[in-house]
Amino acid sequence: MQSGPIDIHAHVLPENCLAIPTATGELQLREVNGELHLGSLSLSIRTVTMYDMDMILDDMDTYGLAVRAMSPPPFTFALDAPADRAAAFVAEVNDGLVAMCEQAPERLRGLGSLPLADLDAAVAELRRLAEIDWVRGVTVPPLVGGVSFEADPLGPILREAHRLGMCMIVHPMQLPGPGLGHHYLINLLGNPTETAAAIGGVILSGLADELDGLRLAFLHGAGCAPGVLGRWDHGWGARPDVSADSARRPSEVFADRIWADNLTHSADHLRFLASVAGTERLVLGSDYPFDMAAKDPVGAAEAAGLDVEQLTRNALRFLGY
Repeated sequence: MQSGPIDIHAHVLPENCLAIPTATGELQLREVNGELHLGSLSLSIRTVTMYDMDMILDDMDTYGLAVRAMSPPPFTFALDAPADRAAAFVAEVNDGLVAMCEQAPERLRGLGSLPLADLDAAVAELRRLAEIDWVRGVTVPPLVGGVSFEADPLGPILREAHRLGMCMIVHPMQLPGPGLGHHYLINLLGNPTETAAAIGGVILSGLADELDGLRLAFLHGAGCAPGVLGRWDHGWGARPDVSADSARRPSEVFADRIWADNLTHSADHLRFLASVAGTERLVLGSDYPFDMAAKDPVGAAEAAGLDVEQLTRNALRFLGY
């Protein structure tokens, strides 16, 4: 594998996987006026950026990235599709992801997807992926059926990934919520709060401390969780229901267990993240090729005064090297 900066947060989708199964049929990604659309929603990207190898590698070269760990975008989780169709689709996406990695074995690695509608199927796919050299882990949503890592299916899947030595990244899904129906707040505010809910689940359930050596990364700079750790600590000390399942203050567990990428869109906020999380579990993340991406994650880290070589070493540990 090529040496140098590693981006652990980038999205690809094989060209033959643009028809996403849903409860009512297939949701076809389509190109409108040169842009990729998901239903009526413009994703503000060209379709080919999701799978064109030359474009992916050129982007990496432009921004000084040696290696990119690629994952399917969150709209491919297919959570509401019939379980059998979701499992077939996810396997096809993962096989395509592996094929892309094989085209650039020194530059690309995969973080696969799982058919989360069926826990047994998800575990079976996780075990299959664990046998493939190019796949280093999986990507999951922060919530399934309104619950996170404190319950099925995410809790058991995290335990199994830990047992298999695989890493996991958590990517929000832009779930609808009160007051989020305007000015892209479903992303700007919804994504960070989804992520914080998942971090709260894994910390307050005790799962983060239970799994020694956990490699679980929360994207977009861990969402808004870093900014509310003080409130969580106060609640943990003031209410027995908050501390019932965890032995340490949330801020301590966050600093010791939680990984995050540097995609904060703010040097000041990135420095704040490093101050509460430390720098041993921070990694580079671009969110390629979406409109909310940080096109230059290396430059963003340097602007915040972070050591890019350390972030690279962190990424190697995160990916299990």
